[in-house]
Amino acid sequence: HLQGPKGEAVVSTQSTGGSVLGPLLFIIYIADLVSVTKGGTLSFADDTKLRRAIQQLMDKDALQNDLDNIATWSRKNNMQLHGEKFEVLNYTLNTTKGLRALPFTAECYFYISSSGEVIDPALCVKDLGVYMTSDASWGTHIVIISKEAKRLAGWVLGVFRNHSKRTMLTLLKSLIRPKLEYCSPLWSPCKIGDIQRLEGIQRFFTKKIDECEGMNYWERLQHLKILSLQRRRERYMIIHAWKMHAGLAPKIISFHREEERNGVKATYPTINQSVQESVKTLRYHSFSMRAAQLFNRMPERVRQCSTIDSLKIELGNFPATIPDYPPVKGYSSPRDNSLVALLSEGTRPRTLR
Repeated sequence: HLQGPKGEAVVSTQSTGGSVLGPLLFIIYIADLVSVTKGGTLSFADDTKLRRAIQQLMDKDALQNDLDNIATWSRKNNMQLHGEKFEVLNYTLNTTKGLRALPFTAECYFYISSSGEVIDPALCVKDLGVYMTSDASWGTHIVIISKEAKRLAGWVLGVFRNHSKRTMLTLLKSLIRPKLEYCSPLWSPCKIGDIQRLEGIQRFFTKKIDECEGMNYWERLQHLKILSLQRRRERYMIIHAWKMHAGLAPKIISFHREEERNGVKATYPTINQSVQESVKTLRYHSFSMRAAQLFNRMPERVRQCSTIDSLKIELGNFPATIPDYPPVKGYSSPRDNSLVALLSEGTRPRTLR
């Protein structure tokens, strides 16, 4: 049943799997799902998430009521939910200290699915291709994608005997990098060990290129004219921040104009100094903070680009003037390779010799 300006219409046909119209009809079909919940509801295609801050026992009951309301909604709309696929991820902070002091607190981490089964808390949940953990770190995700990329790199090297520069770079860009860069602005690491783990995949693969025999990883990057994975992740952050400024993506970063000569700058998010140190660290290393720092350190000609194509051209030219020495195991990097550290606002980049 579809509700329109002229009343309700009954649709008696069905769309086949893999059709173009099917996803659109499904989005229309579940459009009123958010109206039956009181907490935060996020949906992408057929994947729906409920979220709520649990600070007291009634918050837990409210989240369970939202879950029950969704089950009721699904029955009314002849939609079956897969209770065995339900997962719950808990983030515990000091703000729930009072709740943890109560007896039977463990019950606050368990919920009941639409099929009546208990949903046990998970330590790691895969959400749209990204592995989320209960400690709000990205180490697990990085370990998993690194193993997958390394396994894929081994398969590529075993199947393709031609290790010429052109062939290997094509395979690197089309097969290996996408595994390591999917949704990277969200989980881009700050820990040296995580950066080294990711960089090691590209280091291993480029070592097998015929023309790069005897070169170290930094020399191979310059010879092949490619960026380190760390530098590429920062490039994606800058592009996404620019899209927010241009109105091409939802704004989670605000922008302001300083003096005329400085142009548009991103506004740094505020960090509550009264929260625990781990929360402040997460906030400081979040996308909203790092993307704002990177965007503000770009020259005005980069920040003032009028099209996405011109922005990519500028980002292709500008980083080439900045040394790219990512941290890798066994190498002593001369400096922090992040653009945030290499570029302070108002300074000019050092040129490679």
